[in-house]
Amino acid sequence: MPRELVHRAAIAEVYLTSFSQTGEDEFEISAQWPRSHMFYRTLNGAVDSALLTETFRQATVLIAHLGYAVPLEHSFLMPDMQVTRCEDYLGSGDRPAELRLKLSAVEVRRTPKSVVGLRVDGTFTCDGTLIGRASAGARFIDPRSYLRYRTRHRKAAAAAHRVVAVEPSRVGAATHSGVLLVQSAGNDNWPLRVDVTHPVYFDHTLDHVPGAVLLEAARQAIRLKMNDPNLDFSQLQASFHSIAELDQIQTVTALTVPSSDGITDTWTVTIQSNEETHMTATFARVHSDVSPMGPRISDSPNSPYRGATKERCPGGENPTSGEPAPARRLGR
Repeated sequence: MPRELVHRAAIAEVYLTSFSQTGEDEFEISAQWPRSHMFYRTLNGAVDSALLTETFRQATVLIAHLGYAVPLEHSFLMPDMQVTRCEDYLGSGDRPAELRLKLSAVEVRRTPKSVVGLRVDGTFTCDGTLIGRASAGARFIDPRSYLRYRTRHRKAAAAAHRVVAVEPSRVGAATHSGVLLVQSAGNDNWPLRVDVTHPVYFDHTLDHVPGAVLLEAARQAIRLKMNDPNLDFSQLQASFHSIAELDQIQTVTALTVPSSDGITDTWTVTIQSNEETHMTATFARVHSDVSPMGPRISDSPNSPYRGATKERCPGGENPTSGEPAPARRLGR
């Protein structure tokens, strides 16, 4: 798959392998996930929610370009995204995971000249088993309009200052460059730390902080708050309200959502700067992913998660059946 069609510079960061249009607004896309990665946790067949999110972003961009002829030079804005992870592990991890995405474009918005926006809904399957669902909105802006938009909304740069990053081991980062939070005296909020040289976060030059960085910063904040670098989520609902500037100081705030059963597995995360909100997100069914055979947070005898079960996608291998798919490791 040509990398420019998914807005990537590095060929290694392109996960889509084929595209076909099966109906007026229906599409099928194949994807392959790597056996290991410097950022995504795919070792031993693990399903990383961040990789689900990135794969769906690429699919949405690809559909816009190939399905609706959105020009390559147009800028993309995603106002919202929802992701549900149905499986934790795909198999032994002895080969790259092969996925199939079935997608529908809805709410397609057109002008006399071009498509200017749409929503994509889709499912991920691997070996016939449903492993995820996702939905995302997208807006497409021509270069002149984007320049006017960015000029109108830019604010004065914040003063530069020295920051000390959180230790990578506390947030599940492989290296210091992958840490997105700055050490803070606060218990619920941390300044955002952005390294524009990171080869995954900034695969190519950007004029803003990408949504993927905001989502990962939110996940790291929850990991830090829960003192568990292996936490991941099964459900995400995120809204992106405004562009986060590279030269502004953003604050990441993570708060728990009270539940009647006492299990703290839902979080809200807000990212703001200068009293402007850039992203609000809810992460549900937060649990610990240690290893395919390792203990989970719900398995600990002292854990409030003990006995809890994750809410899974309806449908299993038949997404329309309405029955929840059982949690399991897929055979290969």
